[in-house]
This record gives sequence, C-alpha cells and structure tokens, in this order.
Amino acid sequence: DKSFELAPESPEVYLALGKYYYQGYLDYDNALDAFQEGLNFDPDNGEILEFIGYVKRRQGKFTEAIEYLEKALEKDPASATLNSAIGETNMLLRDYQKASEYIDKAIYFTPEGGLPYKFRTKIYLLFNGDISSAKKFLQNNIEIISMERTFVIAMLLEILKLNGDYEEALDLLSSSHSENIDDQFDFIPVEQFRAEIYYLQGNEKLKNDNLLAAKSIIENRLKDQPDDARMHSALGLVYARLGDKEKAIAEGKKGVELLPVTKEAWRGYFRELDLAKIYTIVGEPELAIQKLDYLLSIPGELSVPYIKIDPVWKDLLELPRMKEVISKYD
Repeated sequence: DKSFELAPESPEVYLALGKYYYQGYLDYDNALDAFQEGLNFDPDNGEILEFIGYVKRRQGKFTEAIEYLEKALEKDPASATLNSAIGETNMLLRDYQKASEYIDKAIYFTPEGGLPYKFRTKIYLLFNGDISSAKKFLQNNIEIISMERTFVIAMLLEILKLNGDYEEALDLLSSSHSENIDDQFDFIPVEQFRAEIYYLQGNEKLKNDNLLAAKSIIENRLKDQPDDARMHSALGLVYARLGDKEKAIAEGKKGVELLPVTKEAWRGYFRELDLAKIYTIVGEPELAIQKLDYLLSIPGELSVPYIKIDPVWKDLLELPRMKEVISKYD
C-alpha cells in the first residue's frame, strides 16, 4: 500500500502485488489483474510476462503459459530459469523433444543448477522408460551440480529404485547427502523412502520400522500444518503400506480435497497421483486405473513408459482394463 502511495504507476509495484495474490493465496484472477496493470505501464516487462506464464501454468493453461514464458525469454534469451521453465512446461504437455531442447539450454547457461538436470533425467523415463540412460546422465553430471542438490539426490534415489539397485539406494539414504524430500510437490521423509526399498526387498520388519518412524514425523508436521495437502498424501501412502486401507484412502482423498487440480493444476496433479498409488497398494485396482486414465488425459509428470517401469503399478499391468488404458495413451 505504501509503495502504491509512493509510485502508483510503477510496474514493479504491480509485479509485487501480483506475486502477493499468486504465491500467497493462489488467487489467480487478482494476480493476473495486477500483472496486466503492470504491463499497461511497461508492456515489455519480462518479469511480469514471466509471472503471467507461471500463473497460467497453475491454472492448467499450459499452452498459454508457454506463450508468455517465450515472450519473457525474448527479453532475456540466456536465462536458465526461463529456458528451464519452458522446458518443464513442455514436459508436462508430453512434448519431450521440445522440452529437452530448452532444458539443455538451461544446463548450458547454468551448469551448476540442479533442477534442469532433474527434469532432463526425468524425460528419459517419461519418454521411453530408459532407466539406463537416465542413471548414466545423472551420475555423469552429479559432481558438477552445486545448487538444488536435494532435487538431484531425490531423482537419483528414484532411478536406483526403478533399476532395482536397492543396496545402492540404501547406501545413499544413509549418507550425509540424503535429506527429506520437502518441496512444493511432496513431503517424503528419508524413512518413508527407505521403507519403500525394504518393501521391494521383502524385508517386512525393516519396512514397518521405517514406516512407523515416517508416520511419526509426518504426524508431527501435521500438527503445525494441518492443511498441508502433501502431508495428508504422504500419511496416506504410509497407512497403505502398513495395511490400514480405510485410513490410507481417507488421507489420500484429504490431500486431493485440500489441493485439487482445479485449484492448482501442477501441484494438485501429485495429490491425484498419490491417491492412485494408494488405491493400488490397498487392493483397489479399478479405482487406481480410473485415476491413471484421468492423469494420462491431462498434462503432468506421468506417461505410459513410466508406468511400465515403476514397480508400484506392476500388479495392474496385466489387467484387461489397464491394457486398454495403456493402448489408449501409448
């Protein structure tokens, strides 16, 4: 308010107001109104164009988002952030070739940044389920990365799990490099990931020990963040692996209810994906397949090749209804 008193025609003030609505409240309409007002005073403001793109992406308007992000990139073609953002948005639209081109540029401009490496690695998995190339690419570059390393370590853990390198994954989880995954999309305690590896190894006792530890961590976080959709999804996955079907589904649904795709198209996608995993784990294959059919029909970080290599979906793959879904999107 004070800024508006001092500089009522400043585009920077409208940029700040738009960010306030967008990042503070997911109030996209007011955010876009503020950004548009800023553009009225400075039509070539690259940062405002960039943030309009981000808001459009959260609204699920991914093609429009790319248009605005590309306009912003024209103002700053060497921006690793913008090249990465355009690349990851194309990845969500499943245009993996175009996504790779932009993400490779982001890596070129900022070779020490971790997020572009994460996205580039994930494209190997999403495009054709190529675990070997994904692992090789990440391991060849991991020493270069000095920023956002948590994202890269989490991606490496995922690859090791997919590749059946369970002991290597456990070693990494026990190292000083490993931290809880705690980003805008997920909260996954180290113990929860460790439990998943023990489950895949068939070690029931260590699986349950780590699940109970993860459950305690998540419940403590929920005391302070009761409306955090990530926590409810995480707790639902823990209950699912512990065999408590009713609580698992309830928590998974709570995560979706708190952050539906209609409210947040990108983050909400992960809540739906977690619910699909819960349905699979607790023995509700039809509900899981319905959810996967929906998730493959909208932009997001899931593809048929990825489903085929992720062990969580293994029991679904031979079901007639799942074969129909795979054929539909393959």
